[in-house]
Amino acid sequence: MKHHFCLLLASVAVLASCAKGEYRISGSLKDFKGYGYEVDSVVLHVDDGNVPVVNEERIAAAIVETDSFYITGKTDRNVLAEVTFYLKKAGEQSPFRVPVVLEPGQMTFDLREGFFAGTPLNNDFRDFRRKLMHMSSVEEALDVLDTVMATHKADPAGVLSLSLLVPYISPAQSLSYINNLSAEMQQISMIKEMRSQLEAKGKSAEGQPFIDFEALYDGRVQRLSDYVGKGKFVLVDFWASWCGPCRAEIPNLINIYNRYKGDKFDVIGVATWDKPNDTKRAIAEMGIPYPQIMNAQKAGSDAYDIEGIPEIILFGPDGTILKRGLRGEAIEAEVKAALGL
Repeated sequence: MKHHFCLLLASVAVLASCAKGEYRISGSLKDFKGYGYEVDSVVLHVDDGNVPVVNEERIAAAIVETDSFYITGKTDRNVLAEVTFYLKKAGEQSPFRVPVVLEPGQMTFDLREGFFAGTPLNNDFRDFRRKLMHMSSVEEALDVLDTVMATHKADPAGVLSLSLLVPYISPAQSLSYINNLSAEMQQISMIKEMRSQLEAKGKSAEGQPFIDFEALYDGRVQRLSDYVGKGKFVLVDFWASWCGPCRAEIPNLINIYNRYKGDKFDVIGVATWDKPNDTKRAIAEMGIPYPQIMNAQKAGSDAYDIEGIPEIILFGPDGTILKRGLRGEAIEAEVKAALGL
């Protein structure tokens, strides 16, 4: 069930071409029980920018009586809505959000597949997701996306299909797809928000100049520019003492530091989302020899749009971001390539 949740946490609402007619959204709730969840209520929410197209509806009574749900109504446009299942397990409630293209016709939810189907745009999105399950690379998936976007760049199915791949491609690639959407699609609030986020990520992407930040600890201000952009290749590790994967990379980083440190290369750590005393304790426990920017908290992660750590970045002598997201053996390989070894 957890994998379904990770795949489907997408809240989107978009305006598309004109349409008229009745819609019916329905589905069984029995499969939730197989995962130990009780469905408390179901909500449909549509947000066309800041203007509601369909009022929110709660249908708890239908769930209790029939172990299924349905929502009916009329819409004069195709929109991308969100159906939220409020689930209870062990006394705690959590929302399970599923996007659906709201269009005239019958839309049925299948928890096993994780999406709605039954109407043309929902079926096209379903088919795209099914194809993705058999893709072996991002490049292969992009070829399929190109085909989808050729037909759906002006409707919600195209927007939904694009949203699935945005986390796996560069900000520049994502922005290129957004710019190819119809003018109408580019004006919706979800796309505007996505564009804003991607533009922020693009500023800290590979090939961009480094972004400076500062941290105050023990009366001293430290900046990334104290180390980066000073004529050396610098490997920067954004980490925390409580982070298991971070600690797993540190012996590797220590070896790389001891092997290549000198006039051309250095390593620094950036204590991220951590308590200084815990950082100091971990440094002592693990015998970390390279310098640290202490108590950075969110300063570095905000500057580099870091959502998870460790985030290991290799900077060039002039401060250019050379590589991001380095892990394992790839770290030393990139360092050696940069140093010409």
